[in-house]
Amino acid sequence: MFPVMDGLPILLCYATPMHAQFLQRHAGRTLEPYAGYQFLEAEPASGERAVMNSFSKEWLDYDYDGIIWEMSYDDHEFRFLKEIGPALTEPGVCRFLEVGCGLGITTYLAHKTSGIDAVGLDLSLAVWKACRHYRHNPFLHFVEASVFAMPFAPRSFDLIYSRDCTKQVKVSTGLGYFFDGKGYRQMTGEGNDMVFAYLGFRLVF
Repeated sequence: MFPVMDGLPILLCYATPMHAQFLQRHAGRTLEPYAGYQFLEAEPASGERAVMNSFSKEWLDYDYDGIIWEMSYDDHEFRFLKEIGPALTEPGVCRFLEVGCGLGITTYLAHKTSGIDAVGLDLSLAVWKACRHYRHNPFLHFVEASVFAMPFAPRSFDLIYSRDCTKQVKVSTGLGYFFDGKGYRQMTGEGNDMVFAYLGFRLVF
């Protein structure tokens, strides 16, 4: 069983304080039909809880004031489009995923620029703020999940982007890009491989 809090699916394989809040909020008859279901109880990857707690505390008081990381939203948009802008207009690109979306600002910029459906994934509660802030935009979707167990079927996205959280991405369509400090470079390859550098690990999905 996975909780949904304020429209945010929490698709983690282990319980968090948000799971407890969900049970408290919906205690009683609401959950009676689901009494036979339980939250998953797997162990998170090493260091994952620490990362979750650190970034959650950092952004819960953010109020979308037009400045983030000492840069204006316009500056962020300029950098984002410089890094990956051409990819957003490639033929057939209609589903975008940002891994490590935080407050969802770049996820929003992807939709704003191209009009495509954009999904943001993050481990911290910053994504809960993003979900609430952009809740009236039907083209923006957010999920709290781990990069080690992403809850998406193969070939769910045409374009995957990440900055800081991950370093390299490769998807089956060939529309995979990674940022190397100077700009984006397209990657090619077969299958639905996504190569991530995250928390010191390199994984292939």
